[in-house]
Amino acid sequence: MMLLAPIPWAQRVWALPFLTVLAPSKRYYGGRKQQHKQPTDWAHQMIIQVRAWRNP
Repeated sequence: MMLLAPIPWAQRVWALPFLTVLAPSKRYYGGRKQQHKQPTDWAHQMIIQVRAWRNP
């Protein structure tokens, strides 16, 4: 997730990261009990987390 912030001395908007997710590949889950999550599932989980932070 990125926060778009205007930076006055740069005369432009910068994207500042504030939340990242380590998403293992499908190959990582080869012999494990857990199921692989699609990138859209990770994105959905991140959106839910940001909403929780905004609306305590």
